[in-house]
Amino acid sequence: MASTTALFLFCLSSSFLAIASSDKSPPMNLTIVNNCPFTIWPAIQPNSGQAILQNGGFSLETLAFRSFVVPSHDWTGRIWARTGCSIDSKGKFECITGDCGDHVECGSRGGASPATLAQIQLYHSDDQKDLTSYGISLVDGFNIPVSLTPHQGRGHCPVVGCNIDLLATCPKSLQLKTIPGRGKEVVMGCRSGCGAFGTDELCCRNMYNSPKTCRASSYSNFFKTACPSAFTFAHDTPATAVDDCVSPRELKLIFCN
Repeated sequence: MASTTALFLFCLSSSFLAIASSDKSPPMNLTIVNNCPFTIWPAIQPNSGQAILQNGGFSLETLAFRSFVVPSHDWTGRIWARTGCSIDSKGKFECITGDCGDHVECGSRGGASPATLAQIQLYHSDDQKDLTSYGISLVDGFNIPVSLTPHQGRGHCPVVGCNIDLLATCPKSLQLKTIPGRGKEVVMGCRSGCGAFGTDELCCRNMYNSPKTCRASSYSNFFKTACPSAFTFAHDTPATAVDDCVSPRELKLIFCN
């Protein structure tokens, strides 16, 4: 009888362990898709001291994608696409938008504006409630359309993005055109007011660096009208900001959706 009871307790304990194990959130995949009719060079910059993913950048041909597992620990970073990239006569790699220096792999380096940013935060907790926060930022301007789509998450998990090509309607004072000597000028990026004029007020610096003094401008309103779910200035708080998508299996970032 004792051995039967011990066997029963062992099986019961094993069942509980199996249930506990099955409740643990599986690792999330981050998939980056290029739907643009040209090659892009995605770049990934982690916050200081955090893991560098995919060496910080890579080339992605049109209609191609790359999928990888994100860290199992907390992680925060930003992703953008570099466009108009080439190697010059001296062998230097450079991009017209989003450039991170003479590197295909950016490591932990940031990118030059203007660039449409996808911002991602991953929070892991002991109670198996892993939260994914994500959003699109036009605070540093715009270069190509971007969207973020979660799959199989729980809670508040909307699709967010800026899917409109703003280069066609970008005000002339904000336009970034191709570098002279590369043929006919083409608008490659749309700078923010801060990027174009650099004033403390537009950049929300010094006395303007607070929610009370950092305000929307006519330049940020251009972006907000086109893409209301995006962050458009430093202290912007979009109504659709996402901070509680629970345990999505995949977060898909699509350029030129």
